Amino acid sequence: AEAEPKAALRTVAVVTPPRKTFARAIRISGLTEADKRAVLAVRVAGVIDKLPVKQGDHVKTGDLVLMLAAEEKLSNVDNARQLLAQRKAELDAA
Repeated sequence: AEAEPKAALRTVAVVTPPRKTFARAIRISGLTEADKRAVLAVRVAGVIDKLPVKQGDHVKTGDLVLMLAAEEKLSNVDNARQLLAQRKAELDAA
């Protein structure tokens, strides 16, 4: 039986790496998006007069997110008062 050729031995160095402390935070840049959306509804129809928040603004309970124009509402109140006075007059006349 033939002897197998032996591979040449290599000399290697063993190094102990220095101990380092790494930051536990990573800074990255990017965009975020809310995971929830809210649907707003108002009890009455009208024209939006003020919209103090913009898309993406943080809001919490009680924050004003929109205000309806008052002119139309004041006109409706006046009309309702006139109609009430008319109905009272009709009732008194009956």
